[in-house]
Amino acid sequence: MSLDVRRSNLEAQALYRRAGFKEVAVKNAYYKDEDGLEYSYNLVNRNLKKRVEKGWKKIRI
Repeated sequence: MSLDVRRSNLEAQALYRRAGFKEVAVKNAYYKDEDGLEYSYNLVNRNLKKRVEKGWKKIRI
């Protein structure tokens, strides 16, 4: 999974890092007035799989 964020949006970047996302690229002039940063998260991560399975049980899918 990947997402893009403005280079100036430090709060969002901190949130994504806390959630386990890693910065993988700088996208020059991605936004009209500034660069963007691309973050990526590996969905195959075992911890995420366990959390998702636990969440499914809670909402009874």
